[in-house]
Amino acid sequence: MKISGIVYIAVFALLTSYVYVLPGYTQVLPATCGALVTDIDMWNQTAKGVDLRTYTNSTLHWIGCMENGCSADTFFCDFNPNTQTLSFGTT
Repeated sequence: MKISGIVYIAVFALLTSYVYVLPGYTQVLPATCGALVTDIDMWNQTAKGVDLRTYTNSTLHWIGCMENGCSADTFFCDFNPNTQTLSFGTT
């Protein structure tokens, strides 16, 4: 989806004040750009994206840019404190 020239890959709503943890599950802290964004090489290519393993029980590892679809330097992550949402994508 293209909005104002920015392609949004995903938007996550955050629970920042209270997290209820079901029995048998591990409590995960609310997501922040600082905790998610990584610039480690992916498949031997320069990359920048978000590491989602902690938040998806390792079912979705990484979303980002690795030079074969979008350039790593176009990847962004923003947190909106008014709406308590985190968005990331590429410009």
